[in-house]
Amino acid sequence: MQFSKKILLSGLSLGAAVHSFAVDENISVKPESGKPNIIFFLADDAGKFDFGCYGQKMIKTPNVDKLASDGMLFTRHYAGAPVSAPSRCSLLTGKHTGHGFIRDNYEIEPEGQLSLPDSEITIASRLKGVGYSTAAFGKWGLGAPNSEGHPNRKGFDYWYGYLCQRQAHSYYPSHLWENEKQIVLDNEFNIAHQRLESQLDPNDSLSYSKYIGKDFSGELIIQKAEDYLRKVDSPFFLYYATPLPHLGLQIPVEEVNFYRGAFVETPYLGNKGYLPQQYPRSAYAAMIKRVDDDLGRLIAILKEKGIYENTLIVFTSDNGATFDIGGADTDFFMSNGDNRDYKGSVYEGGLAVPFIASWPGVIAAGSESSHLSAHWDFFATACEIAGVENLTGIDSISYLPELRGDSKNQQQHDYLYWEHNRRMQAVVLGDYKAVKIGRFGRLQIYDLKNDPQEKKNIALRPGMGNIRKRVRDIFKNGRIESEYFPLYR
Repeated sequence: MQFSKKILLSGLSLGAAVHSFAVDENISVKPESGKPNIIFFLADDAGKFDFGCYGQKMIKTPNVDKLASDGMLFTRHYAGAPVSAPSRCSLLTGKHTGHGFIRDNYEIEPEGQLSLPDSEITIASRLKGVGYSTAAFGKWGLGAPNSEGHPNRKGFDYWYGYLCQRQAHSYYPSHLWENEKQIVLDNEFNIAHQRLESQLDPNDSLSYSKYIGKDFSGELIIQKAEDYLRKVDSPFFLYYATPLPHLGLQIPVEEVNFYRGAFVETPYLGNKGYLPQQYPRSAYAAMIKRVDDDLGRLIAILKEKGIYENTLIVFTSDNGATFDIGGADTDFFMSNGDNRDYKGSVYEGGLAVPFIASWPGVIAAGSESSHLSAHWDFFATACEIAGVENLTGIDSISYLPELRGDSKNQQQHDYLYWEHNRRMQAVVLGDYKAVKIGRFGRLQIYDLKNDPQEKKNIALRPGMGNIRKRVRDIFKNGRIESEYFPLYR
């Protein structure tokens, strides 16, 4: 991998160090008749244990559970990063955060995030190059309006949703984007972070009416995806990046009412960010239910069109469940199970995510896999399925053999690597997990097989010398320095 300099168009001119790869988008191979469709469904801040198939008892998720019973449930799959933008970058470009262009959330004004440059080739571009129709819906977070990182410039034929992560803090926003056109919505502008006014009664539902608009983004987005599915010819790649259940706790009242009375509730007044919510536990449960419902709506159309059996569906989340903020009581729901920490952390609670793949006739129904994989592996997997060859400049390993039940021919990672917030590094080496926080932070090593909660640091245990040496080598040489996200500087 090499660096080259260029100017990014991210709503303003920015100098950046970017990777230069020998990648050919003009691939001549066309997919054969019957090539599978691909749907990648990405939840936002959903915990691994928010779903029934992973053990959730209080929130009903029949569609996700059915997907697992129809396909394969992964027990050792990791997000691309512990926060949104770099995780999505990793997913779409096939690189871990030591090589990816975007390694943390990086907001720009007035709307958008640091943009993927032209040099970064996405899986959508690869699939489009071999004849796939491509569309993305939901939350983008990888480019501002009129930038190189806009979805339509990153391989997607059609786009609808939020370009900006900050805009997605509200489910009743002033606008969404359809391709490069701003779609104005019938919602009054609401600051996404505010407290309930002191003169209002927190136990009166009317006190919260100002936080509910007319156009709920979640419904608009799923409707557009449904329209696309009904009209598109095969083969297609649909990237559905729902903004749910990311905070704030906003969802139509009738959906909150589905869970009202199921939990003991204390009104959330907005004192820890985002918007007040009278029934915060019911609202969070309703948001997970909405994720599940939306998945079911897409599957229903596949079955109506008779193409469900020829469609690979992947379901996962961009990172672990959120910490104690915005009224989301993820500890109550055990959203991260017993895993250590939350979103924003390189411990298991921030990186271990649900991962389910279904493809009738190819993936054995009700199967389970402990294959070690991460979001960046989707790139190589989708390329192998579509017949794209000669991949270079990526960290991705295809898990297609594992999906087919051919574990003996499944290539394995030497290691998985992450860096975050310019001060954290983590690596998984088989059953070992190493973490370093801060330039002078002590090295931590955990035996995930015997200590999945990462409670006992065994870095100095006798016999660990070779592991320590290997970890330090990866931390130093398994990455390339980034101008935007310098490590320990």
